[in-house]
Amino acid sequence: MEFHGYLRRLLAGGASSLPSTAVVARVDSTHRLARRIVDEYSSDDLVVPDAWVVALEQTAGRGRGAHRWESASGAGVYLTRILPLAEARSLRNLPLLVAASAAETLDGHLRSPCRLKWPNDLMVGEAKIGGVLIEALSRPGGRAVALLGVGINHRRPREVGEARPVTSVGDESASPPDLAELTRELMLSLERDLADLEDDAGVLERYTRRSIHRPGDQLTCRVGGRLLEGSFLGFDTAGRLRLQTGEGRESLSAGEIVELDPRRPS
Repeated sequence: MEFHGYLRRLLAGGASSLPSTAVVARVDSTHRLARRIVDEYSSDDLVVPDAWVVALEQTAGRGRGAHRWESASGAGVYLTRILPLAEARSLRNLPLLVAASAAETLDGHLRSPCRLKWPNDLMVGEAKIGGVLIEALSRPGGRAVALLGVGINHRRPREVGEARPVTSVGDESASPPDLAELTRELMLSLERDLADLEDDAGVLERYTRRSIHRPGDQLTCRVGGRLLEGSFLGFDTAGRLRLQTGEGRESLSAGEIVELDPRRPS
């Protein structure tokens, strides 16, 4: 895909309402570039700006933990939102809100619903179509900066060691949107949804409605070096996954589900 054409379409109608946006043809990862921007402003004791970082290609895209994200040129949506926050408390809803916002936007283009696998995978059926990566950077005075990363497969990526199936908007849509248009739509939707960041109950309801997990599902979660097995009890008001294990109840704020109950919601 030609970069300047992508840039023109990305910054077309509606984009003027977005915060400052840096668009690059190629970068190691939008998340790392966003982190460098935050560090540079902070080292000079400057106010970190509201901003978007968007790339046409990533050479070292980040997933959760050590996972790699295939990020070929023009093959996907690669973006990170730099979000300064007045209170660190506001961080708690971001993983749920960003994931729900992306899934709802994708739904307008897919034949089947986009669902959410805890903590941050965007799924269509059994296949992963994208993911969300949230990083919190604490600042003096109880303030924080959040980096909100979103990656979506616009076309099917090459295999990069994924043990599970992957899919793309192109595979799942009868009429796939233009990559630049989809990227802009995701950005605009998230900007609107950030207005609801403090609505704890509303954010949780939106995420829960799209979750592939249902109370009673038997899950195995990897948390650090531990494997926890138990019955899914739902999410608490902080968005933590609640699990009834043989040793009692656990509330997990991070981890990875390595097994799923074979039942699936329709």
